[in-house]
Amino acid sequence: MPSVRTRPGVAATVVLLAFAVGWFAPSLLTHAKAPSPVASRAYMYGAWTLATLAAVRVLYGGGLRGALRALGLAANPAPSVTMAFVATLPMLVGFAATADEVHLSVGVVAGSALAPGFFEEVFFRGLAFVQLHRAARWGIVPAAAVPAVAFAAGHVGPSSDLAAAFGVFAVTFAGALWFAWIVVAWGFVLWPAVALHVFMNLWWSAFGAGATALGGVGANLLRGATIAIATVWTIRHARQRGRSPWPRGRLWRNRTA
Repeated sequence: MPSVRTRPGVAATVVLLAFAVGWFAPSLLTHAKAPSPVASRAYMYGAWTLATLAAVRVLYGGGLRGALRALGLAANPAPSVTMAFVATLPMLVGFAATADEVHLSVGVVAGSALAPGFFEEVFFRGLAFVQLHRAARWGIVPAAAVPAVAFAAGHVGPSSDLAAAFGVFAVTFAGALWFAWIVVAWGFVLWPAVALHVFMNLWWSAFGAGATALGGVGANLLRGATIAIATVWTIRHARQRGRSPWPRGRLWRNRTA
């Protein structure tokens, strides 16, 4: 990947500005035009993609190939897909055994799994987390926490139940931090987080595990089993390649960028 052509402070400004534009622009468009839910999602993912590509272009220059490397998307996705499918088998088998019906339509696969799994990881992890850590040289903790707050807030729907809203925020915030660790442990490859996000969303939505990310006791036990399998797999994957799965010396400031 080409060297960053800006100083860390400038890089942080570029990343945070692009993130803010991508985060707020869809809301402005939807309030102005009141589009359909599908169009609203298209506006959101389009804004996130444009903001991400613009920031990477400013930081590193180059074309699409360079952008894919910077975002952690240049590697072969097959090993990540294999890991994610195996890790989410407890959710698939458990939900299939207990669900009353299955909603495995094109809309569920594309709208609830593929699109959010890919675009959310590119925007929140590929743009915000990875670039704040590598280009702006933030430590892993602050670089992961800032987009995790936005990620969690975006999953809290309009609800009068404060406890439920807090539960959704806590679960998705923790999930965002875990996805960030997955990215680091796989050598800043984004595909493992994308694949896990897609399959976890897919089984959760297809079998109606919960109206929100909070879920019930049984659903969370199955999700916990998936997290455990993916965590063990990731640790072994990192060690087999001579990397430590636990970032040392970079938690609060990245001195090695």
